[in-house]
Amino acid sequence: MKKLKVESPNAEQVIAFLKAARAESERDFLIFALQFYGGCRVGQIVGNHDKRIPGMKPLEVEDIRDTGIIVDRKGPGRWFVALDDWLLVALRDFAGTKQGPIFNIGSDEVRLLSRKYARISGFQDWKGFHPHLLKKALGKYLKKLGYGQFDIRDQLQHKSVTTTNTYVGVNDPEERIAIARKVGETLRL
Repeated sequence: MKKLKVESPNAEQVIAFLKAARAESERDFLIFALQFYGGCRVGQIVGNHDKRIPGMKPLEVEDIRDTGIIVDRKGPGRWFVALDDWLLVALRDFAGTKQGPIFNIGSDEVRLLSRKYARISGFQDWKGFHPHLLKKALGKYLKKLGYGQFDIRDQLQHKSVTTTNTYVGVNDPEERIAIARKVGETLRL
């Protein structure tokens, strides 16, 4: 089956997507919110079902900290993901007194749910939507806010800015013109 190329959503589309998820299920909302606000991969949240990346365990209550969560890296090791207080409170409330994984769902089901919420929230190309687009959307949003490639790399948990640059792309001509004008204004002879 041919994969559809789908553009990552903008911030307004992500908010519509997350609202659609929250209207149906707090679990679904939290999974997708962790992807967008935390830059997490599906495997870091629900566990890895991809044999190419062995050992990624699902998020557990014990992984929640005061200012974020600890997740498995794509490679070896663990990674701290900073989260805003409102998301940590919602995650703790959902997890309650559970033992083991917070979310009892597989990565394939998460992919199907992402298409469902993309359709509900009005994405024209919802059939090609996949959860990783939320992580890409975070990268583009951080760039729009003015963060540099190294800050974005760290937030997205990339090892290389080369990977980050494939997510956020190069500056469009208007951005390059604005940069040139700002440099000209501040360093004019």
